[in-house]
Amino acid sequence: MHSIWFLIINMIFIFSLYRVVDFYLSLSYEKFNEYDIKRKNYIIKNFIKSYILYYISVATIPLVPMVLLNIGDVNKFLHFTGFLYCSNDTVALFKNMNMSYSTKIHHIISTTLSTINIFVDSLRDNNITKLMSIYCLLSCYPYEVNYCLGMRFLLDRTKEKKMKKLAFIKYSCCCFINWSIHSIYLIYNIRNLNIVMVGYYSLIVFIVYDDIVLLKWLRN
Repeated sequence: MHSIWFLIINMIFIFSLYRVVDFYLSLSYEKFNEYDIKRKNYIIKNFIKSYILYYISVATIPLVPMVLLNIGDVNKFLHFTGFLYCSNDTVALFKNMNMSYSTKIHHIISTTLSTINIFVDSLRDNNITKLMSIYCLLSCYPYEVNYCLGMRFLLDRTKEKKMKKLAFIKYSCCCFINWSIHSIYLIYNIRNLNIVMVGYYSLIVFIVYDDIVLLKWLRN
């Protein structure tokens, strides 16, 4: 089965989850029923993504050293994980909800990079795809960020502040590691720039910008 089917399967899965989560939240939180469809979809989207990122962060613990050390053939798993990560973002682009411009760009880029990734052998001494995989995986660990983004509309201020504090600590640490790895690689290979590197770093700048926007929000 071609890896592109992973995107289709995951998108169908995410679409079906919207109704399930809508039903769950409507029963669990009275305040949820007071919002319009745009706000409900935004809450649902972030609620779903937080649990998807939690699953990926646990399921891929052994994957990082395997990618870095070229151990085993994990390309299909990387493709599936990449599409699982981005499928919620992709579905959100078609849902009726309010999103910031930077978030929409983030979703488009994550979908684009995940699609490009399936045409590349990640373990064929291709450092750009390794960087892409690491950025994706490290972005999963602070899954509380998306939980905060959605549940802030349903929980009281005290719980929201506690969640934001924890999310900020984890998110800032993961961003620091990600940015450090990417900066060191860029500096080390500055004399060997090619169109692939330039293209990748040009796209990743928008992801970094969205990370900074979220960090500022979590800090306030």
